[in-house]
Amino acid sequence: MVCSETPSSLAQAIASPAAPQWRQAMDEEMASLSAHCTWDLQEVPVGRKPIACRWVYALKRNEKGSIERYKARLVAKGFSQKPGADYGDIWAPVSQYKTLRCLLAFVAATGLELHQLDIKTAFLNGQLDEVIYMQQPPGFEQGGANTVCKLDKSLYGLRQAPRQWHAELRRHLEAMGFQASEADSSFFISTSGATVYLLVYVDDILVASHQLKDVKSTICLLQDCFELRVIGEPDLFLNLQLSRDMKAGTIVVSQPRFVTALVEKYNPRPRTTPMQPGLKLQRAGTP
Repeated sequence: MVCSETPSSLAQAIASPAAPQWRQAMDEEMASLSAHCTWDLQEVPVGRKPIACRWVYALKRNEKGSIERYKARLVAKGFSQKPGADYGDIWAPVSQYKTLRCLLAFVAATGLELHQLDIKTAFLNGQLDEVIYMQQPPGFEQGGANTVCKLDKSLYGLRQAPRQWHAELRRHLEAMGFQASEADSSFFISTSGATVYLLVYVDDILVASHQLKDVKSTICLLQDCFELRVIGEPDLFLNLQLSRDMKAGTIVVSQPRFVTALVEKYNPRPRTTPMQPGLKLQRAGTP
């Protein structure tokens, strides 16, 4: 059964008409956590209070707004972490939107190949420098009342998780020959052989190059390091709808779903005028 409602708790997910889909999503998340060796079950040490965690649910939709998949993510309640003891620096970079616009304009103007991918459970790849104990996931408890998770890897919700993930990704990219741009530390360029451009926004990545084989080669190298979902030519990136016309040398960037949601939220009256087209990026000299 298809359900368009997103539960806000485990109890709501279990009571939902889409309970089998949400249960499958949680099972897949637990399998991924186990595969990444995210924690060991241990007795909580005397004097240590484990941080809590919760399930967060989301409906992933395609560019047409249809439900693509059900997603459940286990998130640590990082707000209860103590600075200095549970974490140090937490700042982590993400690519800037102006960098994204420049890359799309450059791709449209020069006819580069452009592919999209995302890293599955990206934060689970980060290494922790601190000793952190966490309560067991709701609905998946094992052992006695004092049995908790001693985290060996980073987890969504931890204050340091984004920083640890970016450091791990950057380490692998530099080993592959990429260097971060001085203008944007989440935009990477490799000039060892063919020139390849790679833009990172947390776990969403765009790869661009003049030849498709070089794009695919870069993706293969990343697959040796991380579990990926290879999307191919992008239609939707960071909630931006991308419509490319290779022959005309253009990329139209729009946000129809976002605009429609705003209109429905703040002005629910029927819309009678057509929506204006999005930002059009095109090859130099194209009318």
